[in-house]
Amino acid sequence: ESDPNDGGTTPGTDTVTDIEILPRRVSHIRINYPGEESFVQRFAYDDQGRVVSSTETDRQFAYPGAGSLEDEVTTFTYETDRIVVTEPSGARSILTLQEGRTSAITGVAQNNHYPDNYTFDYSADGYIAASTWIQNPEQVYSAKSLYIVVDGCLTQVREAEDSESWYGGNASYTNDPDRPNNLNIDLYGISDFITSTDLDRIYLVGAGGKRLQRLPARIDYGENGTDVYRYTTDGDYISKIEIDEDGEPLVTLEIFYEE
Repeated sequence: ESDPNDGGTTPGTDTVTDIEILPRRVSHIRINYPGEESFVQRFAYDDQGRVVSSTETDRQFAYPGAGSLEDEVTTFTYETDRIVVTEPSGARSILTLQEGRTSAITGVAQNNHYPDNYTFDYSADGYIAASTWIQNPEQVYSAKSLYIVVDGCLTQVREAEDSESWYGGNASYTNDPDRPNNLNIDLYGISDFITSTDLDRIYLVGAGGKRLQRLPARIDYGENGTDVYRYTTDGDYISKIEIDEDGEPLVTLEIFYEE
């Protein structure tokens, strides 16, 4: 396994030299979309601290008469040159690793669920640079996104000119200098934290190149609106994240840690 101080990477345990990852592990996140739904995302880890399962539980809907749903478990299996993500449907996403980073994702269908395919490119200094999405099962639609990372911080996402279909669009990031991305789980790996990219698939398992250094304060999607992030902390640890969309509450994430 790589020395945490040398900037190297091991599949599933990506390390960063500029920020120190906090030791207490996230046990679960309570996610609430006001007036719509809420649920809890629970994590389990292996002896190397890698996420081996993510369980969505306690799902509740805001409208009258809505019942709760069964738990949905996603599992993660780590191998030398790949990570296999098995979704609740049984469908799988196979992450191919090169130098500890995901170079491609191949979807394997199950029960009429078709995970999409992806390829990823990285900059010379190890950060995400581009991703290509390929829709399954027909593989008719695809699109390419480009990522601009400055001083370890994501500043812009834009659609490549040769993209065949709009996907993800363009976004400008303003990062919070006081909010390092230093929890044991990379928050860019939580789909309800960043809804406009599919990078959660590689960041949750620590296989997305170097970890982005700072968390966003604001994401401007142009004609598609603006998201503003507010963070509440308990000591060094983030306890709550509130995200507003065009001035209205969008989602709240309450973060809980193992003792």
